[in-house]
Amino acid sequence: MKRKVVTRISIPIEIYRRQVILFIGADEKTIFRYGTRYKCNLTEHWKGVVKSLMASDCRGFCMPYGDGEADILIWLRKRPKRATEYDTLYHELYHAVDYIADSVDPLEGLRDRENSSEARAYLYSWLATECNRVLWS
Repeated sequence: MKRKVVTRISIPIEIYRRQVILFIGADEKTIFRYGTRYKCNLTEHWKGVVKSLMASDCRGFCMPYGDGEADILIWLRKRPKRATEYDTLYHELYHAVDYIADSVDPLEGLRDRENSSEARAYLYSWLATECNRVLWS
């Protein structure tokens, strides 16, 4: 029997005291076990949402890692292999930036006085680069 390979990438974002945890190919038990180990607030409602998303035909999702948590969970059904398969990862990273921006700067969402989103754009490119560093090696 072929064993399923699970990839986990933890990306600390120290300036915002957050972390993005990317799971690829993980089942719900793996996600719950990791969250429990790191004392995330995994309520039954939160677990139900995760189970529902994983049971659907979605290719991935992004959400806080537990109810009221600052860390972000990204889950992908399968590991991208070709450049054309990275769209779901990048899509979910965009949502991660939104969660982080809204949690650290709820009024402005990491935008400056001129409404520039440079901090958000930098965070997005940094997250994508960190994922690519692991996935492309």
